[in-house]
Amino acid sequence: MAEHVSGEEWQEAKSALGALICMPAYVGIVLSFPVEALSWFGTYSYPFWIVILISAALMVLGVKLGAKVDMDPRYVAERDERIEAEKLRAAKRAAAEKDRFDPIYVLDWQDAERSARDFLRHQGHTDAQLTPPGADGGVDVVSSAVIAQVKYQTRPVGAPAVVQLLGTTHRKKYQDRSPYFFSSSGYTAKAVTAARELGVTLYQLHGSRHWKQVR
Repeated sequence: MAEHVSGEEWQEAKSALGALICMPAYVGIVLSFPVEALSWFGTYSYPFWIVILISAALMVLGVKLGAKVDMDPRYVAERDERIEAEKLRAAKRAAAEKDRFDPIYVLDWQDAERSARDFLRHQGHTDAQLTPPGADGGVDVVSSAVIAQVKYQTRPVGAPAVVQLLGTTHRKKYQDRSPYFFSSSGYTAKAVTAARELGVTLYQLHGSRHWKQVR
């Protein structure tokens, strides 16, 4: 059974054939001039115009065969599909690069707060911001939908801190916002139990860069 040849493959084959025809035709035209010049002095008797006409005809044939784009609707459709597919792939690559999240290394409490803010933004809370220095009631990062407390310390966070954060959500300025807790050193068992009962989302730092939710 004969193998199916696409429009693009057929155009490439015509292009290669056209190039093979054009090359000797072009050489014939170029060489005709100096050889004909010699014939003016009686050195050679050379049919200059015959070679020129034959070479020109071959050149035209080669150019026509070498045309990669023609008016064949099937080839035009294939070409347009390839262009659109490449545009779609480029758009996906650009979107993936834009959405790529590269967390910073957490080396101190300030890094921890910035990292938690960036993490929340990546999770869809694009308006997440650090709270100003001063009395913040335990809130380190705030957005229109969540408040978050960030602890960078060596000992696990206990249940009282989790309960206190939930109480902060009842303050007028933070009402109807979900409480998130970020800890570099994890949580005690009581803190995890309290968070489950009270609806506080817990995150723990892993490998100095990545926040993972505590289940």
